[in-house]
Amino acid sequence: MSYSEKERRAYESMMCDFQYFEEMKKYLSKRKCFVHNQRLKMEANWENEYDIDIVISKYCCVGFAKQIEKEFIEVDRFTSVTIAEQ
Repeated sequence: MSYSEKERRAYESMMCDFQYFEEMKKYLSKRKCFVHNQRLKMEANWENEYDIDIVISKYCCVGFAKQIEKEFIEVDRFTSVTIAEQ
């Protein structure tokens, strides 16, 4: 079975975005909340149609999670960025 050119390009684009996420994660995971001096956890999920969804899963406070969410939204490479409920 062969993939179409469109599917190959979408897959390659998704892989580039995953790599970009890993670089951002490495940078952002060093940040600590100014109030609680804690870090947070984030992950990327691949959904249908080669979409990448970012989930901020463990965090000390919503304010800090929103700061990190804003960083991901500003790059405009991911389908969605969500903060998981704790």
